[in-house]
Amino acid sequence: MPSVVDQFNAERSSLQSEIKDLHSLNQDLQAKLSSPQMMPPSAEGALTSNVFDIFTQIHGMKDLSSTNIFTIEDPEVIFIKDQLHFRFNIVNQTKENQKYSGHVFVIFKDENAYHIYPAEAMTAENFKIQFNQGESFATTRFRPVEATFKGAPQGEQGIFNVFIFSRTGDLVHKQTFIKKLRP
Repeated sequence: MPSVVDQFNAERSSLQSEIKDLHSLNQDLQAKLSSPQMMPPSAEGALTSNVFDIFTQIHGMKDLSSTNIFTIEDPEVIFIKDQLHFRFNIVNQTKENQKYSGHVFVIFKDENAYHIYPAEAMTAENFKIQFNQGESFATTRFRPVEATFKGAPQGEQGIFNVFIFSRTGDLVHKQTFIKKLRP
């Protein structure tokens, strides 16, 4: 009987933590939606339209990538059959490794084309990506990511852009890598 009680207490604690996280997220979203208007592109912290035309901008969206919430470590390119795999670790840099969650995208450019991970993130209607269509993640220390791109890439090197958005739509990390595609 004591093991059942311990199990229920652990589950209760987990659910209380989840409720606390959801309450905090709800407050952040309410604050963002109640702000009078989206900051103009020239305002400090606002997303500049020429860099992020591929992402659908939402009300109150900000570029917080200079806050150094994350770093990207151990980026590598691996080929398996006819697929290119770009692997890396998202490393949490918050104080005391606070739990952080969001959405990650990788945009890969080879000689001839752009490729997006996850592939289903872009809509066919307007060729835009919504911030919440990326690979969902949560981390307290680090989180491995493997972006897979089908087909053989063209050229000797590729450019990989990693974008990480918070759950409320702010850009919290962006980083570019140039990697050799051929040995």
